[in-house]
Amino acid sequence: MAAAHLGAGGGPDAAPMVPTGPVKGRDPRAVYAGLAPRAAAGIAAPGFAALQQEARLCYDQARYPFRALVQEALRVEDLDTLHTAFGFSRTASLKQQKKRALAPILAKLENRGGLNALMDLFVCEFVAPHMAAQQPPGSEPEAEYLYGKFCLRVQPPAENNIGYAHCDAQYQHQPGQINFWLPLTEANARNSLYVESSPGNGDFHPFLGGAGDVFRFYGNQCFHHTVANTSDVTRVSIDFRVVPGSCFDADPAASRQRNGYQKFQVGVDDDGYYSRCRRVDGGGFATDNTFAQRRGAERPDGPE
Repeated sequence: MAAAHLGAGGGPDAAPMVPTGPVKGRDPRAVYAGLAPRAAAGIAAPGFAALQQEARLCYDQARYPFRALVQEALRVEDLDTLHTAFGFSRTASLKQQKKRALAPILAKLENRGGLNALMDLFVCEFVAPHMAAQQPPGSEPEAEYLYGKFCLRVQPPAENNIGYAHCDAQYQHQPGQINFWLPLTEANARNSLYVESSPGNGDFHPFLGGAGDVFRFYGNQCFHHTVANTSDVTRVSIDFRVVPGSCFDADPAASRQRNGYQKFQVGVDDDGYYSRCRRVDGGGFATDNTFAQRRGAERPDGPE
């Protein structure tokens, strides 16, 4: 699907000033240093270039009921008014309010088991086939896609914002990643994620949509940031990253720690970040490492 123009326009909903912070000095291109030659070649291929283009997609909410499952897991009747269920205050600590809102899903594995399983299904049935369809005709089909832990985000109405304009490479993520962002409530110019359309372009614009939409963008090199939620709706969203197998480096130098420990590993234990979604006979995809087997997910108060 071609990328849609998602600009904010002027007036009271115009794009706010871009927040800057400590990560702005980290060079995003540093993640290319020491990258495995096979991964570097995959990133340079035409198929990956197509995936870097921003796009808005739609999914069947009956098949993939993310909003309903999150409402159930958080024990609320309506995600739009989630902030009213945990002592909402526009001036209180935003980080603490987020933690209170997400407490039911972070406290117990069983409260997010259904969501974990749904994410595996969504990646294998929707995301992987979509990414495969972007490959040029005649190119060798991708044998697998590696997808990272998902993060559930809550942005209640507030006067302040958490986070800065950044790209994922500044947090040592490898450059073959493509981002997927799913709003579960209304995402508008007053509460959404703002993204530039290509690296260094600076044309920050909000993703505008809601439940049933999924936005694809190249967050590894494209800067993005949140804004203070000045709407009356809690913005709830899910995001995760996917790497085509041909672009994947199992031990990238950028995220290898001084003691040799790899920050982003493949596996289902506490050290694992990636799961594998592999092509199977008949042309479909199936996972062999499931989120449902894991005890954790990314920190909800980390960079979005």
